[in-house]
Amino acid sequence: MENLQAEPLPLGLWLSELENLAVCCASQIGDAEDRALRRAHYLMVLSPRPIRRLSGTSPSELEVERLLEQGRQQDVAALIVGDSVPVRISPSNGGFLAVMTVDEARELQAEAATPALALVGAWARFLSQIN
Repeated sequence: MENLQAEPLPLGLWLSELENLAVCCASQIGDAEDRALRRAHYLMVLSPRPIRRLSGTSPSELEVERLLEQGRQQDVAALIVGDSVPVRISPSNGGFLAVMTVDEARELQAEAATPALALVGAWARFLSQIN
């Protein structure tokens, strides 16, 4: 899927897949991290066109794979999530908590075994609430 203009998934299916990804991130153990990050990347690439405009440029599949081979999972997560919404990551209950600030009155949280899974989980929750 090397930066091709892939046809987007239908919005309902894409939102459902994001919700599933958020659940998976919360329940995955560290050794399944790469699979969840690849899934997040593909969902980013297959996002509906209006969402693509919001999320900016997605990393190439080659770049994602190179970073994963180097053990840089958190860098992959950061590339997927981007910097349009502020996010904090902190240790929590033997795992990590990512807090995404949507606006002054609302924050979305995701807890996971690794910082990368927490970050992608928060991103998936944030996007899955778009209507």
